[in-house]
Amino acid sequence: MVPIGTGWSDAVAPFIRNNHVLLCPRAEDRILPSYALCGSLSSRSLNSVMNPAQSVLLFEAKSGRNRSGGLALTEGIDRHFGVVNVVFVDGHSKSVPIDQLGALAWKPEFSVTSKAK
Repeated sequence: MVPIGTGWSDAVAPFIRNNHVLLCPRAEDRILPSYALCGSLSSRSLNSVMNPAQSVLLFEAKSGRNRSGGLALTEGIDRHFGVVNVVFVDGHSKSVPIDQLGALAWKPEFSVTSKAK
């Protein structure tokens, strides 16, 4: 189950040994997390996502604690020369060109029933 979007970074904090994993080394703010949770996954089961390899889970965004939302949070982010780092529901990550971010699944489809793993 994905944590509630408005508290996701607080919810994962007890499971992270080093909080620097939430910080982009190129971000101006080196205290607040540099990543946001895809808001459409808030409080949802990852097993119910129909297209996990294309669905955004976490992404580089404007720095801030417990940021949750979508594509709009990437506006003005250019820490890596035209690409934004994205983690997908299936667990893989990718540097996605800024002009291709809109093609990602920011509002994935969910199955009615999901199989427990």
